[in-house]
Amino acid sequence: MQHHIDKLRYPIGKFVPPLDINRQIIDGWLKILESFPQKLKEEVVDLSEQEVEQSYRPGGWTIRQLVHHCADSHMNSLIRFKLALTEEHPLSSLMRKTCGPNCRIQAKWILCAPSGFWKDFMKDGQS
Repeated sequence: MQHHIDKLRYPIGKFVPPLDINRQIIDGWLKILESFPQKLKEEVVDLSEQEVEQSYRPGGWTIRQLVHHCADSHMNSLIRFKLALTEEHPLSSLMRKTCGPNCRIQAKWILCAPSGFWKDFMKDGQS
């Protein structure tokens, strides 16, 4: 039963971070982020009110909740990235807000931002 629920929770599998983040990987992520809003819109634009209230798995969020979660997530990413560029000690602040004072997450995973902002930053030679 757990295997079936995991297939529903992670239809494309769980995220496995690459061991090394390089320019090619970042470019691939940027392409995904750039196309995501349009692809999401195309998926939901013709759904009825009843359809957006459906859940894709037992106990899961509705389509409406998932769409709003994506928007919230991207806005939070932008805010975190702006903090990283403007705060004197941004990573310690971001890590405390993300997972508490004993966080061991690597800084590079904290700074995921919407594509336009990240791309402009990378164009300035900050790779």
